[in-house]
Amino acid sequence: MDEQIVRLARKGDKAALRQILRALETPLYQTAYYLTGNEQDAMDATQEALWKIYRSFTSFRGDASVRTWAQKIVTHTCWDFLRKKRKEREWTSSLPEHEISTNSYEEQASISFDIRQAIQLLPPQQRTALTLKYIHDYELHYIAEIMEMPINTVKSHLYRARQQLQKILANYREGRDATWIEETKTGSDEN
Repeated sequence: MDEQIVRLARKGDKAALRQILRALETPLYQTAYYLTGNEQDAMDATQEALWKIYRSFTSFRGDASVRTWAQKIVTHTCWDFLRKKRKEREWTSSLPEHEISTNSYEEQASISFDIRQAIQLLPPQQRTALTLKYIHDYELHYIAEIMEMPINTVKSHLYRARQQLQKILANYREGRDATWIEETKTGSDEN
């Protein structure tokens, strides 16, 4: 991100701020999509995060890069969104946390779809660490900064996430039907 544009945006230049927001929109959406698990929720979380960035950019101190700061905002926005959604679901129904239609699952031929579905079964912090590391290619110290936790904790979340994904995908490769999703979800809730 161009330092001159960042300086102008911090001073209140709306055109510079719009340019920054446009540059951030796609990476923030990608993070939100992997954390929330669906397009509509990702769009809502991205919009909320961009609004937060817009409102608070003049107070951006520059301790981290704009991209790292923005990823922190979208990550926390998604975590809040997921907590709120979980509470609403617990209050209004007894539906499982991760709903996956057997028909839509069986219709999908793409391995990337299967991996995305498996990622959705991970606990939120494991899902976040995995997304930031392998989707956005952030270094561990940036992930630790975004998630506001020690690097060793991030490493632990990544390790557990990889183990869970291997287990989930091994069950899938063994030809189990969609019931493996519920079995795996029950196991991941314990972590």
